[in-house]
Amino acid sequence: MNVHPAILEDTRTGFEQQLSRVRGFALDIDIDVIDWERTPGKTISAAIALESDFGDAGLHFDLMMDRPADTVATLISDARVRTVIVNLESADDVWLLLKRISAEGKLAGISVNPETGIETVRQYYEQAGLIQVMTIEPGVQGNPFMEERLQLLRDVREDGYTGLLGVDGHITPDTIAAAHAAGASRFSVGSAILKAPDPEAVYMSLVAKVS
Repeated sequence: MNVHPAILEDTRTGFEQQLSRVRGFALDIDIDVIDWERTPGKTISAAIALESDFGDAGLHFDLMMDRPADTVATLISDARVRTVIVNLESADDVWLLLKRISAEGKLAGISVNPETGIETVRQYYEQAGLIQVMTIEPGVQGNPFMEERLQLLRDVREDGYTGLLGVDGHITPDTIAAAHAAGASRFSVGSAILKAPDPEAVYMSLVAKVS
């Protein structure tokens, strides 16, 4: 499935609580790792997250980090990890990181912040199997949805990009249809699933909307 519950937590206890809400029905789980100057706080590390029991779910890491190189090295050695996404604000060499991720058989992706345009994105078309557009200001679950950012999905597709297109940020039963219509086929969903009274029911409703 291309609807992925997304966990963003700054404590191990909080992480385990969110994981327990989706473990057992989610086939894929996104894990947001934040450690950069853009956002005041930071989450637990990827290494700590990997200590958890995810059942049979595939793991997809979104690294919102100034220096993700060491974390990439940790993730690509773990068989459970299927995707590693590097933010374009990274101070490390994004092109080399994408090449390294792909060489280990993982899906290599880039995440694109709200102010970043197609001129920056297009230089990674060949290296990135996934372009994930942030439709909120990144760093906090529940920030307002920026529908205007969906235009970037249309633009990169019209520009010749042939890989996967994803969205991350305030994806809900009310916004997922617009993201799908704009060309997204992968949806990272945080609070709409994790804070719902019945997470599985919301998950299944989102899957149905884009099936």
